[in-house]
Amino acid sequence: MNINHKCSKYFRYIDFIECSDTQKKVKVDNSPKEIATYEAISYLAKTIMDPIVEQFGQPQITYGLCSHNLQKHIKKSVAPGLDQHSGSEKNSKGNLICPRGGIAVDFKIKNIKTDHVARYIVEHLEFDRLYFYGSDRPLHVSAAAETAKRAIVVFNISNRGRTPKTLTHQQFLDFIDVRMDLPSGE
Repeated sequence: MNINHKCSKYFRYIDFIECSDTQKKVKVDNSPKEIATYEAISYLAKTIMDPIVEQFGQPQITYGLCSHNLQKHIKKSVAPGLDQHSGSEKNSKGNLICPRGGIAVDFKIKNIKTDHVARYIVEHLEFDRLYFYGSDRPLHVSAAAETAKRAIVVFNISNRGRTPKTLTHQQFLDFIDVRMDLPSGE
Protein backbone atom coordinates (compact mmCIF):
# COMPACT_ATOMS: atom_id res chain seq x y z
CA MET A 1 0.00 0.00 0.00
CA ASN A 2 1.05 3.58 -0.56
CA ILE A 3 1.11 5.71 2.59
CA ASN A 4 0.19 8.78 0.52
CA HIS A 5 -3.14 7.28 -0.59
CA LYS A 6 -6.38 8.46 0.98
CA CYS A 7 -7.76 6.25 3.74
CA SER A 8 -10.94 8.29 4.24
CA LYS A 9 -12.70 11.42 3.03
CA TYR A 10 -10.32 13.80 4.88
CA PHE A 11 -7.19 11.75 5.64
CA ARG A 12 -4.30 9.95 4.05
CA TYR A 13 -2.46 7.06 5.70
CA ILE A 14 0.61 9.25 6.11
CA ASP A 15 -1.36 11.55 8.44
CA PHE A 16 -1.36 8.72 11.00
CA ILE A 17 2.15 7.43 10.19
CA GLU A 18 4.34 10.53 10.16
CA CYS A 19 2.80 12.62 12.93
CA SER A 20 4.52 12.04 16.27
CA ASP A 21 7.34 14.25 17.52
CA THR A 22 9.59 11.21 17.92
CA GLN A 23 8.96 10.03 14.36
CA LYS A 24 9.63 13.51 13.00
CA LYS A 25 12.85 13.75 15.02
CA VAL A 26 14.38 10.34 14.29
CA LYS A 27 12.80 9.97 10.82
CA VAL A 28 12.57 6.18 11.18
CA ASP A 29 10.43 4.25 8.70
CA ASN A 30 7.12 3.93 10.54
CA SER A 31 5.19 2.43 7.62
CA PRO A 32 2.87 -0.47 8.47
CA LYS A 33 4.02 -3.91 7.44
CA GLU A 34 0.63 -5.55 8.00
CA ILE A 35 -2.42 -5.08 5.76
CA ALA A 36 -4.59 -5.27 8.90
CA THR A 37 -2.91 -2.10 10.20
CA TYR A 38 -3.80 -0.22 7.00
CA GLU A 39 -7.38 -1.50 7.33
CA ALA A 40 -7.51 -0.36 10.97
CA ILE A 41 -6.21 3.11 10.08
CA SER A 42 -8.87 3.44 7.39
CA TYR A 43 -11.60 2.26 9.78
CA LEU A 44 -10.52 4.74 12.47
CA ALA A 45 -10.28 7.57 9.94
CA LYS A 46 -13.76 6.90 8.55
CA THR A 47 -15.63 6.16 11.77
CA ILE A 48 -13.95 8.53 14.24
CA MET A 49 -11.79 11.14 12.55
CA ASP A 50 -14.00 12.08 9.56
CA PRO A 51 -16.98 12.82 11.85
CA ILE A 52 -14.62 14.85 14.09
CA VAL A 53 -13.60 16.97 11.09
CA GLU A 54 -17.22 17.53 10.13
CA GLN A 55 -18.19 18.51 13.67
CA PHE A 56 -15.17 20.56 14.81
CA GLY A 57 -12.76 21.12 11.93
CA GLN A 58 -9.40 19.60 11.10
CA PRO A 59 -7.60 18.07 14.10
CA GLN A 60 -3.86 18.04 14.71
CA ILE A 61 -2.80 14.42 15.07
CA THR A 62 -0.07 14.27 17.70
CA TYR A 63 0.46 10.51 17.83
CA GLY A 64 -0.71 7.81 15.46
CA LEU A 65 0.88 4.55 14.41
CA CYS A 66 3.80 3.31 16.49
CA SER A 67 5.52 0.54 14.56
CA HIS A 68 8.17 -1.73 16.05
CA ASN A 69 10.81 0.52 14.40
CA LEU A 70 9.45 3.65 16.07
CA GLN A 71 8.80 2.00 19.43
CA LYS A 72 12.55 1.44 19.89
CA HIS A 73 13.06 5.23 19.92
CA ILE A 74 10.39 6.17 22.45
CA LYS A 75 12.01 6.97 25.77
CA LYS A 76 8.98 7.19 28.06
CA SER A 77 7.37 4.03 29.33
CA VAL A 78 4.73 2.43 27.18
CA ALA A 79 2.75 -0.73 27.76
CA PRO A 80 3.14 -2.53 24.41
CA GLY A 81 0.50 -5.14 25.21
CA LEU A 82 -2.05 -2.38 25.77
CA ASP A 83 -0.87 0.16 23.23
CA GLN A 84 -3.26 0.14 20.27
CA HIS A 85 -1.01 2.67 18.56
CA SER A 86 0.85 -0.37 17.21
CA GLY A 87 -2.17 -1.53 15.20
CA SER A 88 -1.63 -5.09 13.98
CA GLU A 89 2.12 -4.71 13.72
CA LYS A 90 4.40 -7.46 14.97
CA ASN A 91 7.55 -7.43 17.07
CA SER A 92 10.91 -8.93 16.07
CA LYS A 93 9.66 -12.39 17.16
CA GLY A 94 6.65 -12.21 14.84
CA ASN A 95 4.08 -11.72 17.62
CA LEU A 96 1.48 -8.96 17.69
CA ILE A 97 2.80 -6.00 19.67
CA CYS A 98 -0.72 -5.39 20.98
CA PRO A 99 -3.36 -8.14 20.80
CA ARG A 100 -6.29 -5.71 21.27
CA GLY A 101 -6.72 -5.05 17.56
CA GLY A 102 -7.74 -1.79 15.96
CA ILE A 103 -5.59 1.31 16.20
CA ALA A 104 -5.34 4.44 18.34
CA VAL A 105 -4.74 8.10 17.63
CA ASP A 106 -4.05 11.10 19.85
CA PHE A 107 -5.18 14.50 18.61
CA LYS A 108 -6.28 17.98 19.55
CA ILE A 109 -8.22 20.70 17.79
CA LYS A 110 -7.06 24.29 17.85
CA ASN A 111 -9.21 26.55 20.05
CA ILE A 112 -11.51 23.71 21.15
CA LYS A 113 -11.33 22.13 24.60
CA THR A 114 -10.83 18.39 24.59
CA ASP A 115 -13.87 18.11 26.90
CA HIS A 116 -16.18 19.10 24.02
CA VAL A 117 -14.62 16.63 21.59
CA ALA A 118 -14.65 13.81 24.16
CA ARG A 119 -18.33 14.43 24.91
CA TYR A 120 -19.16 14.29 21.19
CA ILE A 121 -17.28 11.00 20.76
CA VAL A 122 -18.95 9.38 23.79
CA GLU A 123 -22.42 10.53 22.75
CA HIS A 124 -22.21 9.87 18.99
CA LEU A 125 -19.41 7.55 17.87
CA GLU A 126 -18.49 3.88 18.19
CA PHE A 127 -15.03 3.81 19.77
CA ASP A 128 -13.03 1.13 21.52
CA ARG A 129 -11.19 3.17 24.16
CA LEU A 130 -11.05 6.85 25.04
CA TYR A 131 -8.34 8.23 27.34
CA PHE A 132 -8.92 11.72 28.71
CA TYR A 133 -5.83 13.53 30.04
CA GLY A 134 -7.30 17.02 30.49
CA SER A 135 -9.05 19.87 28.66
CA ASP A 136 -5.91 21.21 27.02
CA ARG A 137 -4.20 17.88 26.36
CA PRO A 138 -4.54 15.67 23.29
CA LEU A 139 -7.36 13.14 23.40
CA HIS A 140 -6.60 9.45 22.88
CA VAL A 141 -9.20 7.37 21.07
CA SER A 142 -9.05 3.95 19.48
CA ALA A 143 -11.35 2.07 17.16
CA ALA A 144 -11.52 -1.57 16.17
CA ALA A 145 -13.87 -2.93 13.51
CA GLU A 146 -14.36 -6.15 15.47
CA THR A 147 -15.18 -4.52 18.82
CA ALA A 148 -16.41 -1.29 20.31
CA LYS A 149 -15.78 -1.67 24.04
CA ARG A 150 -16.51 2.04 24.58
CA ALA A 151 -14.18 2.05 27.59
CA ILE A 152 -13.43 5.46 29.11
CA VAL A 153 -10.40 6.18 31.26
CA VAL A 154 -9.69 9.53 32.88
CA PHE A 155 -6.11 10.19 33.94
CA ASN A 156 -5.63 12.39 36.97
CA ILE A 157 -2.19 13.95 36.79
CA SER A 158 -0.38 14.72 40.03
CA ASN A 159 3.19 14.91 41.29
CA ARG A 160 3.05 11.10 41.59
CA GLY A 161 2.32 10.66 37.89
CA ARG A 162 -0.83 9.64 36.05
CA THR A 163 -3.56 7.81 37.94
CA PRO A 164 -6.13 6.12 35.68
CA LYS A 165 -9.78 5.86 36.64
CA THR A 166 -12.31 3.97 34.54
CA LEU A 167 -15.69 5.69 34.26
CA THR A 168 -19.05 4.64 32.88
CA HIS A 169 -20.46 6.76 30.08
CA GLN A 170 -22.78 8.61 32.45
CA GLN A 171 -20.00 9.16 35.01
CA PHE A 172 -17.82 10.61 32.27
CA LEU A 173 -20.57 12.91 30.99
CA ASP A 174 -21.19 14.10 34.57
CA PHE A 175 -17.42 14.61 35.00
CA ILE A 176 -17.30 16.69 31.80
CA ASP A 177 -20.37 18.71 32.86
CA VAL A 178 -18.73 19.61 36.17
CA ARG A 179 -15.48 20.59 34.41
CA MET A 180 -17.34 22.78 31.92
CA ASP A 181 -19.06 24.62 34.80
CA LEU A 182 -15.74 25.51 36.47
CA PRO A 183 -14.44 29.04 36.06
CA SER A 184 -11.78 29.40 33.38
CA GLY A 185 -8.31 28.33 34.48
CA GLU A 186 -9.38 25.57 36.90
